[in-house]
Amino acid sequence: MTTQTEIESPDEQAELAALRVRRAELQAEREKLEGINRLEQERQALADDEAINAAIAKHGPRGRGIEVVHTDFGVVIVKRCTAMKYKKFQDEGDFSTIATEALVETQVVYPDKPVYRSWIEEQPMIATRCANALSRLAGVRKDDVKKE
Repeated sequence: MTTQTEIESPDEQAELAALRVRRAELQAEREKLEGINRLEQERQALADDEAINAAIAKHGPRGRGIEVVHTDFGVVIVKRCTAMKYKKFQDEGDFSTIATEALVETQVVYPDKPVYRSWIEEQPMIATRCANALSRLAGVRKDDVKKE
């Protein structure tokens, strides 16, 4: 197999160009089949970035005031719980899905609640990932979790 620097003949250069065009066509076709809309993805990414900046301005930096959880739909931004609220959640010892979702929902900054609920209906683990983000904001670190 030759490297790109070794492609000197016009025939090889033309073949390389044709292969690249065909690969781009296949990529576009795959995106269409998968329902990927690049414009919609960019709109969502822009909305996410704007929300992250607004949340940082209002609640503080990532890792201290907010955490950002990336999902297939966009980002979920959660703000840090008060110490009293987090301790109450821990003390009650009810780490059920319902209790976890209830805690997380009070701390979701973005997206709005109906959108967030629709996301966790489709992918319930988003709520657990957000709860883990809240734990990090409360001070939990990897080293704190005992290995069994």
